[in-house]
Amino acid sequence: MEAMSPRLAYLIHTFPLFSLTFIVDEIVTMRRLGASIAIYGVRKPGLGEYPGSYQCYCDETHYALPVKVFWHGLMHLKWLFGHPGRYLSCLWFIAATPGCSWRQRSKLLGYLCEAVALAERITPARYDHLHVHFLFGGTLIALFLKRLTGIRYSVTAHGSDFLVDRWLLAEKVHHADFVRVGTRFNAEFIADRIAPADKDKLFVLPFGIDHKELIGDRETVIHQIAQRNNLPPKIINVGRLVWQKGQTVLIEAAHILASRGIGFRLEIIGEGELRSAIEGLIARYGLQSRVVLRGALPRNEVLKAMRGADIFAFSSVSEGFGIVLLEAMLCGLAVVAPDITGVSEIVTDGQTGTLYHTQNALVLADCLKQLIVDEGLRRRYQLSALDDVLTRFDHIDKVDQLYQRMVEQ
Repeated sequence: MEAMSPRLAYLIHTFPLFSLTFIVDEIVTMRRLGASIAIYGVRKPGLGEYPGSYQCYCDETHYALPVKVFWHGLMHLKWLFGHPGRYLSCLWFIAATPGCSWRQRSKLLGYLCEAVALAERITPARYDHLHVHFLFGGTLIALFLKRLTGIRYSVTAHGSDFLVDRWLLAEKVHHADFVRVGTRFNAEFIADRIAPADKDKLFVLPFGIDHKELIGDRETVIHQIAQRNNLPPKIINVGRLVWQKGQTVLIEAAHILASRGIGFRLEIIGEGELRSAIEGLIARYGLQSRVVLRGALPRNEVLKAMRGADIFAFSSVSEGFGIVLLEAMLCGLAVVAPDITGVSEIVTDGQTGTLYHTQNALVLADCLKQLIVDEGLRRRYQLSALDDVLTRFDHIDKVDQLYQRMVEQ
């Protein structure tokens, strides 16, 4: 008899989004490897929050919200009287978990409600394993699902979900089968904040990128690099316009370069809550002819913009991995990035890019200037970065390792 494909459920709070291309890639590759995957979410994104090409993922995702209040109340009663031990253990977790404010306990109650809305469908009878992306609320929903249904789960941690928001971090890791992190730095960071017995649950596995799907072959990129003739050189930044991505510092650095008479053009791709503030800085410094905000773009448009640029300015002040760095390296860009968290495990200073060690606009401007004026150094970084990402960050290999870890549980 032919063996059944592993049945996996994926839980992402809001899916799909422009910024979640790496999750789409992972799901596609998992399916190619033989997994049967159902996708679950909490909130359905609005039009404009995801590219049109992702409509199929929006259509297949099962969402917890909205719920019909009467039906939802009946579901709580069903769990209370049908499985009192399981349901009351969830309430006990909400009431007894130390260090929580009343506001945080009310948030936990909300996550329990979302778990109840999904509990009839995400069960061990239907799925062999549940995987969650981000150590935010989705992981707490999975924790409650485990208490209600017994489903085992794992988590991929990314960055702000543990570097910034550390609420109940130890509990999230403790109840998971394993937590995948992208760098050794991240594993050590989390290990210092959880129970010693849970440290073995941390699974260090860098993210990868599907170079065959995105660029074809190495020679194609080398040809594109050779054909670039941007005068002045073009700098690109890709990321949501939020404080973690540091674009305000990048605009300050652009102002310093302009005041020194250094020629450049800067494109920033992304959308977010700081757009007005960034537009204000651009206007204040008179950079409208040099700096362009292009908003959120589909991945193919992002890669097209990268292929036409010379330098990638990675300005984040908090970052778990930075998959966009892999995309920039794959497109043959010279990378400038801060030496924070695990970035040095991706970009090798002086070989595949420049790492700056003090996060301020003056230092960033000096690093960018070096690559703007030194075409030879810029070209060496571009070629070295391309070869490095092809060698060390193969997407299919990384997803296969994650897949094997899931099915072994």
